Amino acid sequence: FPSHDGFDILAATIGASVSSIGDFGFNATSISNIIIPDNVTSLGVECFRNCAYMSSVVLSNNITQWGINAFEFCAISEIVIPNSLRDIGPGAFSNNPIQNLTLGTGVTAIGAGAFYYNNNLTTLVVPDQVKIIAGGASVYDGAFSYCGLGNLVLGSGVTHIGPHASYLYRDWE
Repeated sequence: FPSHDGFDILAATIGASVSSIGDFGFNATSISNIIIPDNVTSLGVECFRNCAYMSSVVLSNNITQWGINAFEFCAISEIVIPNSLRDIGPGAFSNNPIQNLTLGTGVTAIGAGAFYYNNNLTTLVVPDQVKIIAGGASVYDGAFSYCGLGNLVLGSGVTHIGPHASYLYRDWE
């Protein structure tokens, strides 16, 4: 699964001087796991998109933002969103086999399509500090559309649930 540049990256170590990973930085490479160190505070648009072999990601505890579709079409089964991140942007983890998702205490918004088509995500507790669960004009824009959610517990802080937020859901409490 070579990158669009004609070469492939199988492994990477991110150095202490790196504070951000730019747009399309590791897009469509064969990286299987990545540890994003605490010196990294931002990730660009689609920076790890289409990394079909990436099953393990450890995010920086200081990450504050990332671009759309940052980890779309990977093989991530477990993710811990750090406390430093406020907004899980559009398409962030769409089309992944996530089974375990932990939302950090700083998360206040879950973007459109953020976890779209995560069939293995069956249970999620949305913490009280989350205010917005985005939706959109189509079923593909829902934050949790086409997930396997059988149990979604919404925190007391949720004030907005967008259209199609969880199209084809099972139960919400």
